[in-house]
Amino acid sequence: MANCYDIILHHVIPPQEVLDLLTETFPQKWLDGDAKSIADPRYNHGRDLMPVKVLHLWKEVARAVRIQKEWREAYQTVENAVQSPEVSRYYLSAAAVFGQRGWDEGITIDETFTTYTFSHSRNYCDPS
Repeated sequence: MANCYDIILHHVIPPQEVLDLLTETFPQKWLDGDAKSIADPRYNHGRDLMPVKVLHLWKEVARAVRIQKEWREAYQTVENAVQSPEVSRYYLSAAAVFGQRGWDEGITIDETFTTYTFSHSRNYCDPS
């Protein structure tokens, strides 16, 4: 039998709908004593058991994947914007706008927020 770490590392994170359903129903199942572990029916016919903490891990990884995707899209939007003559006079590239900051780094300007915050403005600036 595979150990818990191997099982967790080799499983694909369930779809968001499944994570939402587990998040909604799991607490009561746990309180009722019906849930002591999580089995993923997509692998080994659901015989591999994972600790209940895996739900939190899956949710955090899914969040990071979603945020990174939105950050890449925002970065690409800025990269496209700097191609226009008006913007390129001030910024040569998206890297000039964002510097070397990562997708979720803290920035402090009166208050602290993360670089991911910039991806929200993409919705306002996108002409489509």
